Amino acid sequence: MPSLAELQAAQGVEIEQLLRKVQQGVKKSTKGVQEPWKYGSLDGDFYLIQGPVNITVNQSPARDPADTEAWEAAKRANSLTGYKTYLKAFPKGSYAAAAKIALGYLKKPGSTTFKDCPDCPEMVVIPPAGSFQMGSNDGDKKPVHSVSIRSFALGKTEVTRGQFAAFVSATGHNAGNSCWTLTGGKWADTADRNWRNPGFTQSDNDPVACINWDDAQTYVRWMSQKTAKTYRLPSEAEWEYACRAGANQTYCGSDNVDSVAVYGRKSGDKTLPVAGKQANAWGLYDMSGNVWEWTQDCWNENYNGAPSDGSAWMSGNCGQRAVRGGSWFNEPWGARAANRGRSVTAFRNYFSGLRLARMLP
Repeated sequence: MPSLAELQAAQGVEIEQLLRKVQQGVKKSTKGVQEPWKYGSLDGDFYLIQGPVNITVNQSPARDPADTEAWEAAKRANSLTGYKTYLKAFPKGSYAAAAKIALGYLKKPGSTTFKDCPDCPEMVVIPPAGSFQMGSNDGDKKPVHSVSIRSFALGKTEVTRGQFAAFVSATGHNAGNSCWTLTGGKWADTADRNWRNPGFTQSDNDPVACINWDDAQTYVRWMSQKTAKTYRLPSEAEWEYACRAGANQTYCGSDNVDSVAVYGRKSGDKTLPVAGKQANAWGLYDMSGNVWEWTQDCWNENYNGAPSDGSAWMSGNCGQRAVRGGSWFNEPWGARAANRGRSVTAFRNYFSGLRLARMLP
């Protein structure tokens, strides 16, 4: 029978011929006791060649677990700070290119704006988030929790006195003839104070004040009917997401309150025209300060059980609704990105107004 070495040396021999030699060799060596059978379906001529052929496979280097962990944390935060922190730790990491793309997207101002009619408020398209971290570890602002946000549009500014006047003129809406003001050191529902006369002078470009939650609801319904689009108040989660604009700053657009907010009665105890301060990264003005802004959410003392999909929280104390952003009257604490306020839905006061949100297709 041919040896293994002999078979290995049999280069250039057609394989069927080689198998016949093996078959004959086994039969001869065992004197006919063993007779190998051959089964197969080779089609064509096959020859043995010298081998083995060495094939080099270039494998990707294993990813650093710390790199992956840092990237996952950055994605969860989905903020300028998160991606910058990742790139600082892993400037040449496996996910550096993706982090730079995400940073570029978050840094880009909300440049897509539109108006649904010539005299409608200008709206800014808010980019969607995989998720963002909402709240802070303080009082009614906790726990910090992850919230997913779909794209929507938000008013570039608060609704102005002039825009609200057009609504009242078109609908005859009665927004009351009294408003809570601080008079002689005492709070009172003051007669002859209203959105036309909140107790201080305003231009048509100031944010409307002395507006309660029901007035705001009537206004958004009118806007929806007028434009055949779905206008509404923002949820608390949408409001905070838009305020932060992909960053993790103290106020809406800066760590310096004076850059972005009308606050602390520094404006002569009154509102100031909208868009007079610095916008945040997405082109939204006065998210901090000027007037408190109504949201759709019922009031809850903390975020335990809050929706994680960015929708309004429609259970809890619905006789009170969450307001956000602080105002001309309040100190900087009111203008903080995570700060929350609440107000009875029927109350009109001279530091509360509204900002529109709109559904997108």
